Amino acid sequence: NSFYDIVTTLLFGLLGYVMIKTRYPRAPLLVGMVLGKAAELNFHLSVQLFGNFFLLRPIALTIFILLVLGLTLPVLLARRRKGRQAHA
Repeated sequence: NSFYDIVTTLLFGLLGYVMIKTRYPRAPLLVGMVLGKAAELNFHLSVQLFGNFFLLRPIALTIFILLVLGLTLPVLLARRRKGRQAHA
């Protein structure tokens, strides 16, 4: 019953509507909101325990590489497909 709750609900409703219209999946946003706090907490804990070089540890480096590939590969493949369609 507070103004903040109403504004928050309206903003997330608007965000959901825009995501539906642009065919953007809503599940990753939900997973990010649920797991974001835990991921941030564990990230800060890792930095405190291992310093700024914790990415040099094998498991952390593997996860980081997979993260970078997961973020860049779809963009690169989409560009490649668009390039092929333009030449055809």
